[in-house]
Amino acid sequence: MYLTIERIALALFAGAVTLIAFTMAFAAPPNLTPEDILDVRAAYEDGLIYTDTDCHFTAEQIARTEVSLALLPADVCKSRSQELVYLSKSKSLVACLSEKAEWAMRVVIGTNGLGKTREGNRKSPLGTYWLGQPRHSSQFGIFIPVGYPNAANLAQGFTGSAIGVHGPIRGLHCHPQLSLAKNWTAGCIAVGRDSQIITVSEWILDNWPAKITITR
Repeated sequence: MYLTIERIALALFAGAVTLIAFTMAFAAPPNLTPEDILDVRAAYEDGLIYTDTDCHFTAEQIARTEVSLALLPADVCKSRSQELVYLSKSKSLVACLSEKAEWAMRVVIGTNGLGKTREGNRKSPLGTYWLGQPRHSSQFGIFIPVGYPNAANLAQGFTGSAIGVHGPIRGLHCHPQLSLAKNWTAGCIAVGRDSQIITVSEWILDNWPAKITITR
């Protein structure tokens, strides 16, 4: 089962890099007008997205991809707003707005864990980064760029590209029990269901500009 996930991920990610590369560090994302946001939404909604109904998910399957807010650390959103937070202990992505957690979902990260410093080490970066505009991805449904490497990373000599938050890899989009079974990405953060990457995308656009903090 694990080998199948990795084979699919490696094969498709290789072809995806040219489509979703986000290699330039940026200080802040651009201002978006309401019209811009509508255009962004229309663009990624043109892609093939599978709803929970399309996948015939049961309530139990959906629950296994989510994280109860009651299980999060009490201070997870302290001094945070318009910010996503990755927590390694619970393997979760939390949305913080006005110092309150709005939702949390199970995610996976790079095959080799955290601490990206170079291209190709299959690790997810640590730190805080701006999030870019959600876009359609033929490999992951939707891809949301993460601004790695940032200026501090570059000053340290870190390398890498095409880091983002994205949906489940095509082929496993209706099988979250497989796509969330172990860390498999090349350094990105991946959710288990297409409906969840829609939730993330909508939240980012509703709270633009937004950041992500990836912690141990």
